[in-house]
Amino acid sequence: MSQTDPAAPVPTPAKPKSRGRQIGCAILAVVGLICAACAGFNFYQYTVQQDNYEAGHAAYLNSDCATAVPFFEAALSGGGLGGDSNEAAKASAVEKAECDELQKAIDAQAGGEVGPALTGYADFLAAYPTTPLSPTVRSQTTGLFAQAEAIAAQADQPVCQSFEALRAQELVPAGEAALPPLLLACGQVYEDNNDPTSAIDLYQLLLNDYPDHPLAEETTAALARASVAEAQAMGAGNIPAPQSVGGSGSGPSVVVIQNDSPEKLSIVFSGPEARIEELEPCATCTNYTGDGPETCPEQGPIGTYELPAGDYDVVVKSISDDGVTPFTGQWSLATGDEYYSCFFLVTTIQ
Repeated sequence: MSQTDPAAPVPTPAKPKSRGRQIGCAILAVVGLICAACAGFNFYQYTVQQDNYEAGHAAYLNSDCATAVPFFEAALSGGGLGGDSNEAAKASAVEKAECDELQKAIDAQAGGEVGPALTGYADFLAAYPTTPLSPTVRSQTTGLFAQAEAIAAQADQPVCQSFEALRAQELVPAGEAALPPLLLACGQVYEDNNDPTSAIDLYQLLLNDYPDHPLAEETTAALARASVAEAQAMGAGNIPAPQSVGGSGSGPSVVVIQNDSPEKLSIVFSGPEARIEELEPCATCTNYTGDGPETCPEQGPIGTYELPAGDYDVVVKSISDDGVTPFTGQWSLATGDEYYSCFFLVTTIQ
């Protein structure tokens, strides 16, 4: 019997090594390096952006927009984490806009457009009342009001309202020699716009601060005129024209007024000559009720005023009590005649 040899085992073929896995790992590694590099660069940009904003903000707080704006622009274009929507970019945009708005007024002033410059500063302070840029505004307006005559030539309602706004914020230099023309011009603008009360405020300011200025006489006439308009707008009562009590027949008219009231009076004559007088109160006089006395009590202080003959608008009002209704009238004064009138207070019972 023959014996058969067992079959030799067949060898298992070797599996090829995976190159795809090696390539994938390499790609991931490269991507990881790129991401790390991008993150690092992004963080660098963010840091630079923060540094630019902080440098700009420091200059902004020192009222130095010329230094601040380039830093703000760099922060806005610097990218970084969050791009132009992160906090540094947002703050840079806000503070740069503030500087840009102020620069418009500065540029107008530099270009000789003093009216728009004045309006620009007032609008800027209205929009940014707590701005740290106020020192720049103060410095610029100090120079601007030295050109008040030029502003007066451009005076209109917006310019004058802006002037008033800056004056309210104490940005108008006290005693500035160039201011009277602007005060007078703006008073006339207010008169033309039917606002005699605002006109009176400016005329009185001019006369109080610059009593010897060459414009004082013209301003007195304007103040008298505006005082008449204001009294009429308030519904003033009527003052009958005084009767002549004699006179010389030549020379100026003489008006004698007696204050038989317990109030200090302002007496305004607006006509061939403008006069604004004050008459002290009567210490022993009282208010009347009903119709008042039939004749003058003749108890109070007397004022005597010489005026060129002619037609006058006259206003009499209390200085010491705003609640007293003013009175107006039209008086025709003849050459050399003397006139007498008295004033007393009557309380009307409603």
